[in-house]
Parts: sequence; structure tokens; C-alpha cells
Amino acid sequence: VMLVGFAPYLIVPYFLVRATDYSLATSGLILAISAVGQAIAAPLGGWLLSRRRFSAAASQFALLGAVMVGLATLAMGTWGQGVAITTMAGPMFIQGLGLGLFQLCILDVVTQRLDVRDRGVAGSLAQVTRTLGVVLGATCLSLIFAHLRQVNAAAGLAEMEAFLAAFRLTFFIAGGGLLLCLGLTLLRPRLWFNQHQ
Repeated sequence: VMLVGFAPYLIVPYFLVRATDYSLATSGLILAISAVGQAIAAPLGGWLLSRRRFSAAASQFALLGAVMVGLATLAMGTWGQGVAITTMAGPMFIQGLGLGLFQLCILDVVTQRLDVRDRGVAGSLAQVTRTLGVVLGATCLSLIFAHLRQVNAAAGLAEMEAFLAAFRLTFFIAGGGLLLCLGLTLLRPRLWFNQHQ
């Protein structure tokens, strides 16, 4: 999830500079919308998990957050040149909300599944997996995007067309790949729907 969740921070700035006429300040605000979603998800998720009837649902909320990240990433892949701010704001916010919800809930899941004497490592374990996801995201998404731009340029597309095609396909690969992986995990539903966490 973190691999895909890093895509907006890595690739959208290039899109904002090349495919829109927005100022740097406006572009910064567009990027910040994802962070606002993450900031809202933390207290909202904490509040939900503190409720007795939702306390055992951390895995399901983590899954919901991951699906939100995947769907929002796919939606970002539909952007074209000169896209409206409102069209960008929705997926950026949903992606941030989903990412924040996933991070909060997966920490809760890891903590619950470890023995009480081993719970001190839960935060470290979650942080390591998060860091690995970001590093892999930066590496893999950069390579995919650069490769697709080269292939498109070699195929004779104009520079902007090659850029937009690579941007879209990178987001479709990232979002679709995440949703495919989540779908595969549902072959073992107890990963997400274990009531005895």
C-alpha cells in the first residue's frame, strides 16, 4: 500500500509542472490535499477503533483504506492536460484518507497480533514495512514512469503525449496492481476478516 501511496508525491509534481498552468503555490496546495486526508484519517480512525462495536474491525478498516488508495490512484490515471483543480482534489483527498486509515489500522492490527510481551516491536515493525514501501515505491514507480516515457517517445509520440501516456499508465499499473494484490489476499479472507484478532 505504501508503494502505491507514494505515487502522488513522486509523479504528480511533474504532472502539475508540465500538464497544468497552475502556480507553484496552487500546485503545492493540490499536493497538500493528500496530507490533509491523512491528517483527518488519524483521529477519525482512532475514534472508530475506540468504539466497542468497531474495536475488532481494524483489519477491515485497513482493507478499506487500501482499497481507497487503489481506486484513487486509478482515478489519478485519468487526468489529462489542463485538468481542473476539483478533478484532482477528490482523488488526492481520498488517497490521503485511505493511506492514513491504512497506516493507523495496520499498526493496530500488528499490535493486536503480537504477544503482549512483544508489542514494543509493533511500531518498529510497522515503520520498517512503511519505509520499505516508500523506498520501493520511489524506485519502482520512477523506473516504470521513465521506461514508459522512453517507449512512448521512441514510438513517435510528441513530448507531451509521451509524458501523459506514461503518467496515466504508471498510475493504472500502480492502482490496478494494488487492487489485484488485495483481491488475491481475499483468497484467504481470514487475513482481513479474523474476528479473534
